[in-house]
Amino acid sequence: MKDVKNLPSITPVRLPTIVPVRTPRRVVLLTSTALPALAFNTSVRLPTNEINILPPIFFDDSIRLPTGGLDKDRVINCIAAFVSKMLHKLTPEYSHDWFETIVLKWLREDRSPFSARTVAAAESGDEIADRALRRVFVEITRGELSSGPGQHLHVREYVEHTVLRGPHKRQPGRRLQNNFVRDPEMCGIIWEISRALHKFGLRPTRNAATMHKYPADAATTTMDKHSAISLLVAALEHLDDPLGYHLEEKTLQEIWLGPTGKLVREIFSAKLSPVDNPET
Repeated sequence: MKDVKNLPSITPVRLPTIVPVRTPRRVVLLTSTALPALAFNTSVRLPTNEINILPPIFFDDSIRLPTGGLDKDRVINCIAAFVSKMLHKLTPEYSHDWFETIVLKWLREDRSPFSARTVAAAESGDEIADRALRRVFVEITRGELSSGPGQHLHVREYVEHTVLRGPHKRQPGRRLQNNFVRDPEMCGIIWEISRALHKFGLRPTRNAATMHKYPADAATTTMDKHSAISLLVAALEHLDDPLGYHLEEKTLQEIWLGPTGKLVREIFSAKLSPVDNPET
């Protein structure tokens, strides 16, 4: 048995005193459970159904009135504060870059149906599709991308034909990729507003008569006449048209009720219980 008498002595260490810090009442409102938390923490991406994490934001107690209702101006301010953090994602330039990234990824993976659609888009004059097809072809010829017999046939055939006949000219008009990111982002925000304020009777949309009689940005429009979409439109107005153009409530409603909004609703509905689902 070892001699325990010769063990080194233990020197006591004095830990620093922990001083309690009082947190201002205004700050802790963000963690209040008085309202269903609105967490803008997901953003739907199309057409891959991928989910991207966004900075969280919450409706706090400041949106509550003493009567139990909601303060419309504070609700709009909360939405505007969040939208201001993601304005860069709503521009055509961001959509173009993101769209080209997805196109390149799927062309490299040789997804045959998608490759055929990309070729069709390029032949119609789509510059992004044309550029992506050419780039992948160069990667194949340089040996940077593995491609055996029977692989990447759409890419090869398109570029070979283009070399012989010259590139297609882009057709006039607005490109679909301009709103490739903007539209699903907007639908994600509409969904989250609806989910958070569903218990207060707020719906995603409202009928044409109500839209006409109670404009989204009118000071006289009370909370009970609003929808999630009209609140979002009012928030954009509050930011002074940050997109560089005026986004009408009717336009947002068409996006929400169209294929993009349908896909967003399907993705989010699959992740929520019926209690939290604004569609139920």
